[in-house]
Amino acid sequence: TGGISILALQFAKTRSATIIATIPSFVKAKILQKLSADHVINYKDTPNKVKKAVSFTFKKEGVRHVIKVGDLVIIK
Repeated sequence: TGGISILALQFAKTRSATIIATIPSFVKAKILQKLSADHVINYKDTPNKVKKAVSFTFKKEGVRHVIKVGDLVIIK
């Protein structure tokens, strides 16, 4: 939920990307949901965050693009 992550989220949304964000807390999840993240995964509560992220993708194909600035994952 830092500046670069929010910028990446907003840019990706202008390109109609589906946003899967991983965060460490419930508070940050709410912030990202307000900023149009499509899916938010709390990595402290989710043992396999990669498997969970893949479950949100089209036909379970997995993510195409990853932006790692903290823990923001962006797919298209």
